[in-house]
Amino acid sequence: MARCRGGAGSTPAFFGGTRFKLDEQRFVAPARFASIADIEEFVLRAARLAGLDEEALFHVELAVDEACTNIVEHAYGGEGNDQIEVACGTRVVEGTGYFIVRLRDQGKPFDPDVILPPRPTSNVEALQVGGLGIHFMRKSMDRIEFQFGEGGNELVMYKRLIR
Repeated sequence: MARCRGGAGSTPAFFGGTRFKLDEQRFVAPARFASIADIEEFVLRAARLAGLDEEALFHVELAVDEACTNIVEHAYGGEGNDQIEVACGTRVVEGTGYFIVRLRDQGKPFDPDVILPPRPTSNVEALQVGGLGIHFMRKSMDRIEFQFGEGGNELVMYKRLIR
């Protein structure tokens, strides 16, 4: 069963070499494919409260789905007793307001730089399997950052708030 730790709190998060505080909602779910819908629902509820429009909500949902699927499949090597930690909220970064989603896992370290962008082709069948999820995340969100190491993996995804 997923655990939710909600409420506005100041939780330190790490991004791009600087520390910042993010008022966030937190949720912990089993790393199972069936839990991805619960994670998406949690994130979308927070994104709606942050004021994202329907198009932005679709992009956030796509990115979260791809990221969580990658965590289950690649970081953990399939379903098991592991967890996905989710935090989301709003933050002003360099003068711009963002809705931020942070996903953490304790799986195998993952370096996204080893995944090359897909090659353009009109033949869908010729597309290489693998790497499209990261491509979709990068295209759906305004900014994404990965951290990986012995302590696990962290993905931070940013969607610009338009007000």
